[in-house]
Amino acid sequence: MEGNSFFANVAFRLVRKHIAGTTVAKALKNAMTINGMGMGATITFLNDHVDSLPKAKYNQSAYMQLLHQISRLNIRAEVSIRPSQLGYRIDENAAEKHMSEILSYAEKHNIVVWSEHENESGQLFDMHEKNLGIELPYSIAEKSGAKIGQKIKRIKVVPDIENGKEESEENEESKEKKEKAAKKVKISGYANCLDRIAGTGAFTTLLSHDYHFGIKAISRSKYRKDLILELPFGYSRERLAKIGRERINVNIYTPYGKDWIPYAVNRLTEGKRHKIAKLILEGRHPG
Repeated sequence: MEGNSFFANVAFRLVRKHIAGTTVAKALKNAMTINGMGMGATITFLNDHVDSLPKAKYNQSAYMQLLHQISRLNIRAEVSIRPSQLGYRIDENAAEKHMSEILSYAEKHNIVVWSEHENESGQLFDMHEKNLGIELPYSIAEKSGAKIGQKIKRIKVVPDIENGKEESEENEESKEKKEKAAKKVKISGYANCLDRIAGTGAFTTLLSHDYHFGIKAISRSKYRKDLILELPFGYSRERLAKIGRERINVNIYTPYGKDWIPYAVNRLTEGKRHKIAKLILEGRHPG
């Protein structure tokens, strides 16, 4: 336990700049600052450990309060929810009721709600609320994004978190050339994926923790003016100002709360780094 605590403390020092605080007040204050720079915010509550219906109800209440404050303060912000936070792994009927109440309130106040893709929440694709968006891993969006785009009118493409390959033994120069070639292919793949989804008329967003990659992918899309690039909270004002000069629509993913580990692992790492992060936080050597 002591080892786990040590690694968690080290990890938190590395990722805390990406967390907008532990309270909703801090998150809203940061969202207003983001708005002042001409960008939107996507706010999420970091509280994933749901093992009972009272905890699921607590999370629903937290999101309802968040929506109320966004509306009251007239903040340009959207909300992102993990369906499991509302109890989908415990009682689907109760979770559906929680989500429906959130969506009804959000629609009344003209606020977009994003649902992260989780296996147990596939039925959300059957909801037709105008303000509901689905966050899809790239591997799913690339295969079926256009089809889903005809049904769900808000889609966000997010990175796959466990798509990395083990590194092979080769010289650094050869490895660097392969990595550059692979990145070009990946950028083209994302651009084509965005085109297929946006071509259906769906509002389309790309979430990327690498702003260079995100800008290149969106720049190659013929729907560039309509797309939104979503970046993680934590960039400096100088970097955000530079990004703003790219003349693309930008949102900042703005998480708050104390349950930051699942977010740090699933949103700020991918591929082999994702596997290493999980091993470190479990207190195991990644070698």
